[in-house]
Amino acid sequence: MNRDKLFEHWHRQYRRLLKRQQVLLRQSRTQGLPEQIHELRVILRRLRLMVRVSAPLLDRSAAQRYRRWSRRLTNATSHLRDFDVTLEWLASQKTNPRFTQTLEDRRRRLWKMARRRFLPPPPEVQSAVRRLETSKRGRQKLSRRYPERFARLHARVITQIPRFFAFNEADRHAFRRTIRLLRYLREFALTGRQREQDPLLEALSRPQAAMGEYQNVLLARQIIDTIESPAPPPALRRALVRSQARWQREIKSSLSDLTRIYRAQIRAGTLRRS
Repeated sequence: MNRDKLFEHWHRQYRRLLKRQQVLLRQSRTQGLPEQIHELRVILRRLRLMVRVSAPLLDRSAAQRYRRWSRRLTNATSHLRDFDVTLEWLASQKTNPRFTQTLEDRRRRLWKMARRRFLPPPPEVQSAVRRLETSKRGRQKLSRRYPERFARLHARVITQIPRFFAFNEADRHAFRRTIRLLRYLREFALTGRQREQDPLLEALSRPQAAMGEYQNVLLARQIIDTIESPAPPPALRRALVRSQARWQREIKSSLSDLTRIYRAQIRAGTLRRS
C-alpha cells in the first residue's frame, strides 16, 4: 500500500473508531451489556495505538490527554470485564443456577458503581484528536512511522516465542499485548478483502485468541474461588483445569505456525527484519 493509500485507509478507520467510541461509551453507561463493554475496551485499545503512531500528526498535548483518559476508562471497565468472561465461561458448563445468579448479582452491583466513571474526554480533547495533519508532510510521517513500529514489534515477538512457556504470568500477559498490537497494526493497513486472505494476520490472530481464552480461564478461576455459598462443585474445578490445558496446547501450536509464517515471508521478501 503506497503512502497516500495508507493514509486515507488509516484516516478513514480512525474517524470511524472515534465515532463508534462515542456510541459505545453512552451505551456502556446507560445499559452496560457485556458485548458493549467488550467492544468499548477493544476500540479504546485500537485508538490508543492509532493515536500513538499518529502522534506527529496530532496536537501533542491533546494526544497525551486522550491516552490518559483512555487508560483510566479501560481500568474502570477491567473488573467488570473479568465478571463477564467468567459468566460467559460458566454458560458453557452445567452449573447450579444459584451459583451463576450470585455472580450476576455481583456484576450488576459492580456496573452500577463503575458506570459513574464512564465519562467522555474533555470537549477540547475530543475536538483536537479528530484533526489529523493531512498534508504531504503528514502522510510522509505516517508512512515512515507505521512500518518502523510494525517491524520493531514483530522482531520482539519472534525473539520471545521460544521463551514464552518459561515466562511468568505477567510476562505472558505482556507478550499477549504485543501480539495484539501487532495484529491491530496489520489490520490497519489492509482492506476487508485483504484481511480475509492475509496469512500473517491469521497467524497473529490465532495465538492472540488462544492467549485471551487462557487468560479468561485464569480470571474465571480466581473469581469462582471467591464464592463461598453455594460452593463451586468439584466438577467445575476439573473443567477449569481441562480448559487451561486445552488453551495451552493451542497457544503452543499457534506460536509454532506464526514462526513458520514469519520465516516464509522473510524468505519471500514480503516482510523485512527489524
